[in-house]
Amino acid sequence: MAFGNSGRVCRASPMIWVRKNMTMASAEDLATVLKSTNGRLIVNVSPDAIGHTIGEIDNFMRMKLTGEYDAERPSFFFCEDFGERLATMQRLFGEKIFDNWVISEYGGFLAGVVANAYPDLTVDVGISSFKIAPPRGREPIHWEPPRFFRMRYRDMYTDHLMYHRRFVATSDRYPYDEMVECSEQVDAFIGAKGAKVAAVQIKDVISTGNATAVQGEEYEPALALLKDAGYRLVLVGRERMPESWAKFGVVDYANSPIASFENDFRVMKRADVGLVGASGISLFLELFDKPLVHVNTKMPATPPWGRKCIYVPSLFTLNADGRTPTLLEHLQYNLTSGIGYNPAERTPFPPTPAQIAEAVHEMLTLAGDPTLPLTERQRKYKSLDPHGCVGFSSSRISDSFLRDHEQLL
Repeated sequence: MAFGNSGRVCRASPMIWVRKNMTMASAEDLATVLKSTNGRLIVNVSPDAIGHTIGEIDNFMRMKLTGEYDAERPSFFFCEDFGERLATMQRLFGEKIFDNWVISEYGGFLAGVVANAYPDLTVDVGISSFKIAPPRGREPIHWEPPRFFRMRYRDMYTDHLMYHRRFVATSDRYPYDEMVECSEQVDAFIGAKGAKVAAVQIKDVISTGNATAVQGEEYEPALALLKDAGYRLVLVGRERMPESWAKFGVVDYANSPIASFENDFRVMKRADVGLVGASGISLFLELFDKPLVHVNTKMPATPPWGRKCIYVPSLFTLNADGRTPTLLEHLQYNLTSGIGYNPAERTPFPPTPAQIAEAVHEMLTLAGDPTLPLTERQRKYKSLDPHGCVGFSSSRISDSFLRDHEQLL
């Protein structure tokens, strides 16, 4: 195994296990190092999705803050990368997160071998339905060669709940905020010149988080409200800029030459508030402790975490009789059926433009005083799932949304 001068694994160093026929010997070598250093291999970070990448690594950092993982114990992170995302995090944060990094396709392959052969030497930080090895006590749905086990939604929900409990227990600490600095290049591109900045992102395609696509018009009353409140609007994410947004003077960072994963951290650090779709992009803002509105999630059982977050979910009607189920039924359906809708049975519908704008108004009020008590409707909604993610969540569902659907509450 190749180490740098500091004794830590170097990403650029040649590794003696790179030949495929040395896989098992390499796994034995890594297991020996883990045992001799009392270290652990950190597994199940999913670098193909931004929300999972930053959330699952934050999950590990909060494990250290809660004492679940001894901060003095060496941590080894072997994983494949997607688009240099993890390499960027290694460059930005390095040993502030993991003591040892190996970011390569073969590093990810080796991690899977070790996780299956030596589960006691690993720490699972995942909040995805994919695992590189099935956790003890849980049965995978099926194996998807060559790397992944697909787990039940309920198992993913349990991982989310554990992460959220850590988030609540360490809500006075925001590790990314402590490590990221603003950028003069980003600030100059935004052209805010000291003004307030609102980061805006849409989901214009159906995805894991949302059941309906947003085209842009739905946000316009909210954008007008933010602009009138003095915010410089900046499109984040990588979605296209809706043509109708030109009248609001939105800065198109998302499609600019400076858009990068590294600069995403800096843009979100610079933002004062956010308005985002059902996407992992919201975690940037939550993990910087920024006020935000989270729009159109079809997974109400796993709401956002942030204490300054207002969320507005989507709902669905039953095709058989046109009925909109109660909010409790929406939660129960999410918990039992996971992330998918059968279009032959259910038709989703998003929040209205007015509901999104009212949620932004609530968010701006909350930004002025994050200790504001929940409304009676918000307390009643939390009581629908008091011991789950909804009950533990520091965020709050939009009160105006609950008012509009009070018959479902």
